[in-house]
Amino acid sequence: MRVVIVGASNLAVATAESLTQRGHEVVIVERDRARIDELGERLDAAFVAGDGIRPSILKETAPDECEALLALTNGDQDNILAALVGRSVGFQRVLPKVSDPELENVAIEVGLSELLVPERTMAQAIADRVEGGAGTGAEQMIPAGFRLFTFIATMEDAEREVLKDLPRGVKPLAIFRGDGFVLPSETDQVHAGDRVLLILPADRYDDMLAKRAKAKRRG
Repeated sequence: MRVVIVGASNLAVATAESLTQRGHEVVIVERDRARIDELGERLDAAFVAGDGIRPSILKETAPDECEALLALTNGDQDNILAALVGRSVGFQRVLPKVSDPELENVAIEVGLSELLVPERTMAQAIADRVEGGAGTGAEQMIPAGFRLFTFIATMEDAEREVLKDLPRGVKPLAIFRGDGFVLPSETDQVHAGDRVLLILPADRYDDMLAKRAKAKRRG
C-alpha cells in the first residue's frame, strides 16, 4: 500500500513509522526542508518538499498510484484544505486530522467523511481502559493477525447489498447509523451513509482497501 502524508508533525512521523514497519510505502509532503533533512536520516520514507495544499505539489506524489492521503499537519485548516485539494487531484481516500469541533462540522459539510480526531480517539481509549481495567482496550482484544476496517456506505453499496460481497474471511461487526448501531450479518442491507465496521485477517487488509477504492471510482 502507498500512502501520502501531508505534514511532518509528531503524529505524522509516528504514523509513517508504523506504516513503514508494516511494509507499506510512505511519501511525506513537508514545506520545511530542514525537517525533511532531519527525518530523512531515520525514516524509511520518500519526501516531497513543498506545500501540501498546492495541487501541483500533491500531483508530484502520483495520486493515482496511492491508496490514501493523510493530512496530519498541526493546523486543522491546512488539513481540511489539503484533503480537499487531494480529492480534487485524484486521491481516492483523504483523511484529515481535525481537532476543533467547529472545523470538524465544516469538514463534514464539505464532504470529508473520514476524519481523524486524535483527542477524541485517545479520550475514548482512556475511558474504556479505566472502566474495563488494564488490558481491555480494543487493541488488546483483537487477536494477532486480525485488523479492523471501516468505510462509509455509498448508494451503490446499499443497492447491491455490499455485505453479501465481502472477500473471504471478512466479517461485519457493526453498522453505525445515525445515533445508534446494529449488529449485522452478511445478509443485512446497509443504507447510504452508514459507517460499516469489519474485522478481517491482516493479510486481507490491502485487498479490502483496493476493493473500496474500486467502489469509489465506480461511484
